[in-house]
Amino acid sequence: FASRGGREALSNPQFCEECGAVKADAVLAPPAPPLKPRRYAVVETECQYDSVRELLAELRARRPQVTSAQALRTHVFVGIVDAHRSLIQHGTKLTMVTHSLLSRELFYQLALRQFATTPRVELDPPYPVSDLIKAHLAACEADVIADPAAAATDAAAALTSKGAMLLEYFSLGIDDGGRLTHLPLLLSGYMPQLAGVPGFLWRLATETEWRYERQCFDDVARHLGTLYCQLPTADEETLTPEGAETLKSVIFPALKQLFLPPEKLPDGECLDTL
Repeated sequence: FASRGGREALSNPQFCEECGAVKADAVLAPPAPPLKPRRYAVVETECQYDSVRELLAELRARRPQVTSAQALRTHVFVGIVDAHRSLIQHGTKLTMVTHSLLSRELFYQLALRQFATTPRVELDPPYPVSDLIKAHLAACEADVIADPAAAATDAAAALTSKGAMLLEYFSLGIDDGGRLTHLPLLLSGYMPQLAGVPGFLWRLATETEWRYERQCFDDVARHLGTLYCQLPTADEETLTPEGAETLKSVIFPALKQLFLPPEKLPDGECLDTL
């Protein structure tokens, strides 16, 4: 009788049942085709608010510098330099890009373009907003905020009062009990680092102009951009392997397909041809 290993080999379709030799077609078979590049689609908002239409019109009317537009639309990703910069190739040119600036602007744009249409992800369990903000203040604002507990309570109350608006327009859920229940899915297959959420909530509560509609929507979208552009890092200058893979396979394809390079980010700030 054949040994267990022999029986497994003989039952394997890559081996000849008569002699146990490896079949030629198993050796010469063509490799599996490469994975197709990730494709993204945006469900553009149909909101008719004048404030939203004006913000979107400004995005779409931009006339970026030619270098930025061509480099980002036609680039080939080369590699990561550090937590903030990467190398891309476009044509015969090698360019250093500040991906942290570009991705922040990308997510800002996606928050506006998908205004009131963004899918949402439910958080289970939900997180008390006041506790999240209090943790941020204790870690990052202890020397500035005299009473972190009171400040966190006030900030959470402010966000709770805006919960219905934030959920309807930005898919950011804060229920009547002051708990964070949902986050927006601005880009398919990508969610922000939860470690950045406490600081995001504090900035959202204290650095948003709630009184004026257009400025309010713009501020919320920019706060979301700041949150979503954060990638996991091993230290201040190095992305984790997970962060590096996300940058390569998610962020850069999205920049290539969806990004509208703005005039206010000149080439010298975000792209540097070597």
